[in-house]
Amino acid sequence: MLRGNAVDSILVGALKDLTRQRSDIISERVKFSNKLTALLDQGFPGFRKVFSSLRTKSALAVLARFPGPEEICGANRIDIAETIAFAAGRNTESAYAVKKTNHLLDIAEQAMQLQVERGSFKPLITLFAEMLIQIQRAADQIERQIFETAQRDRTFWGQVELLTSIPGIGQYAAVVILAEIGDFSRFKKAKQLVAFAGIDPAVKQSGTSAYKHNKISKRGSPYLRKILDICTHVAAHKGRNQQPANPVLAAYYEEKHRAKPANVAQCACIHKMLGYIFSVLRNQKPFELRSPEDHLALMRSKTAGIAA
Repeated sequence: MLRGNAVDSILVGALKDLTRQRSDIISERVKFSNKLTALLDQGFPGFRKVFSSLRTKSALAVLARFPGPEEICGANRIDIAETIAFAAGRNTESAYAVKKTNHLLDIAEQAMQLQVERGSFKPLITLFAEMLIQIQRAADQIERQIFETAQRDRTFWGQVELLTSIPGIGQYAAVVILAEIGDFSRFKKAKQLVAFAGIDPAVKQSGTSAYKHNKISKRGSPYLRKILDICTHVAAHKGRNQQPANPVLAAYYEEKHRAKPANVAQCACIHKMLGYIFSVLRNQKPFELRSPEDHLALMRSKTAGIAA
């Protein structure tokens, strides 16, 4: 995979630093989003029904300018629509801007009927909204830098494209995985990659005996485990189209989940995902989705060919 020379080492190191910094920033975004949610539930009930997420640019732009129902009800409808449209990159008269403006005004009027002292909430709502806007800008800027850095090396970017053939793994996730793995030539077996990721069972020593727990070791990079968890969830669970990205892995999850807790079933699927990653990087071939029966038949045919 990576050639292992000084240029590659510097590239991987830079990408690891950048992706980890972005991950830490996103964690801060989650923390402040939770704080903002708690404030809105008290100071502006119903606001969260207007937008799909508080992290959307439109929602944050509105809160930074109109932190309470009084500000919404006292504002000009056109000003509200312009704030929403500009943040979303749409026209003021677009269906999106009009619909959100109308919904927001209705929610604000309902919130006004509740006798709540909101004076202390508004400055904090504005502050957290502005902080989230800045955090998102920083995350976006780092993400652009990550892709610019990754695409400078054709060999590395070729590995990114290989990994994206695996259902559930997008370009950004592929960059993170490759940066965290580093020199893939160190791994001769899939089990070694599993152990490196810290997904292998933990072993507890007691006197002269050792026994396994039903917990993973969590050795290695927590950033790698986090992105693997996200990719595996995308692959094994239904998405917006109500279909999993990898129906074979989804069936495997359901099978495990019938006898085991959800986190154990998820961990078993991460094992599978690491197996996919190892196979793709070792063979330098795109991923091919096969059922367990198809895979077994293929192995038998190869074995028969060798024996012949």
